[in-house]
Amino acid sequence: LNHYLRHYCHASVSWCGDNLASIPDTLPAVGEPVHIEASQPLRYYLNYCTYSYSMAFWGWEEWEKEIDRMALQGVNLPLMAVNSQYAVWQNTLKRLGYNEKEISEFLPGAGYEAWWLMGNLEGFGGPVSQKFIDRQTDLQQKMLRRMRELGMAPVFQGFYGMVPNSLKEKFPEANIKEQGEWQTYQRPAFLDPNDPLFDKIADIYYDEQEKLFGKAVYFAGDPFHEGGQSEGIDVKAAAKKILQAMRRKTPEAIWIIQGWQRNPMRDLLEGLEHGEAIILDLMACERPQWGGIKNSLFYKAEGHMHHDWIWCALPNFGGKTGLHGKMSSYASGVVFAKNHPLGKNLCGIGTAPEGIGTIPVVYDDLFAPEDVLCDLCGHQVHGVILAHSGHRVAVLHAALLEDVGVGGVAHKGRAAKGVIVKAVQPLELLGVLFDQGNIMADAFQIPHQCRAHLVAADHQNIHGCHLIVQNLLLSGPAVRVRRKHREKRCVQYSIFPAADKYRKSRQCFCIKFVIFRAQALRI
Repeated sequence: LNHYLRHYCHASVSWCGDNLASIPDTLPAVGEPVHIEASQPLRYYLNYCTYSYSMAFWGWEEWEKEIDRMALQGVNLPLMAVNSQYAVWQNTLKRLGYNEKEISEFLPGAGYEAWWLMGNLEGFGGPVSQKFIDRQTDLQQKMLRRMRELGMAPVFQGFYGMVPNSLKEKFPEANIKEQGEWQTYQRPAFLDPNDPLFDKIADIYYDEQEKLFGKAVYFAGDPFHEGGQSEGIDVKAAAKKILQAMRRKTPEAIWIIQGWQRNPMRDLLEGLEHGEAIILDLMACERPQWGGIKNSLFYKAEGHMHHDWIWCALPNFGGKTGLHGKMSSYASGVVFAKNHPLGKNLCGIGTAPEGIGTIPVVYDDLFAPEDVLCDLCGHQVHGVILAHSGHRVAVLHAALLEDVGVGGVAHKGRAAKGVIVKAVQPLELLGVLFDQGNIMADAFQIPHQCRAHLVAADHQNIHGCHLIVQNLLLSGPAVRVRRKHREKRCVQYSIFPAADKYRKSRQCFCIKFVIFRAQALRI
């Protein structure tokens, strides 16, 4: 359906607005049957943080639309672990002798669930009401019904040893490890999976979860996420026990583990056999763990060892983003990994944004089934580019002709991204507001203004993101150009309205310009 919308109707659907006005009353004929096969069988989507940053107060209306968008992009492995956990833990703790007050001290408030389930905090922002718990349970059940109707295999939360710190008082003989603080928050405790109490709690947990939400195959959970204490725990044996607990209820269960910073640790991976786990290389677009990019911040020489893994993009932290994306990495990173010796167990692509509602073109590029820069026919990116009438357009890419890296990962600390856009004809006049606190926007002028080089950098000015457009026409009230500085082989200029209040404060500025239907060329 998504392919038909974009290639035959020249239309699109996104968080930022639907571009459906161009669909004719008589739908275009397809002609010959079209068969497109994705290069990887699994398409993972979401991040624990997405639920807290973007979805904490969503209802069914928002989720129904989001699940439809997921289906259009071919997502078949969505994380759904978050909303369900209030009721699951409430029922589990009741069976362990907890009263309502004790339970409420463990459950976090809305918006903090992500860090609770990753073992970073407990109880913060609470207590929550029973009405809220019932609402979240009902919402999760509706989400699951729709996901399953659309052929998705939702990722449930698994029990990996995270328990309330108060459990030590009820079971003083158990090997329960205090985990210290994460940032300034008290972490939940960790119950050693090699302790007999672990199996008891795991069986209760999976029983209660299945009663409420049915069966699942995939279960997520991350021991020692961003720290924690593993001293005194046989991690290799613990990994086996965590998986065995999953498989007592679901013999075909597969453990989904986030690859983030130094996790999962080598001992944990050695405790599992091939086919028992899938590692999410959570930020493979820039900080891959899989071993093929040696200058990666999260580089692991052993990669993901003998385990299946998914190449993931993490497009933003906290939903913060500029007018850019690591498009070349999204387009080429998976292909590079698949053809690398350490990529032999690659089994999917995914995206794990901390927040959504941002640049939709990133996800269209990432989830394109072809192993090439995605064809963005008819895609609408509000405030940046408007494509139309079947012409391709590629935006938010860098045209840094130096420091281009391998597999979409930069050398010399520069982003490896680049396209050239050739103008076809004027299409749309757009106004783009830049907040100078987060985005630096410059324009590289070539004589006669027959070209312009727009630059946007993130708030740390690390990843320069450039777009070269032929025949860019500047318009709007009193736009003027000022020479800024000379760097390497180009002259850069700042563009901003001549209005005094903007010229004096320089806190923000608006650029109005004409965008074109265009064809993207790789460089």
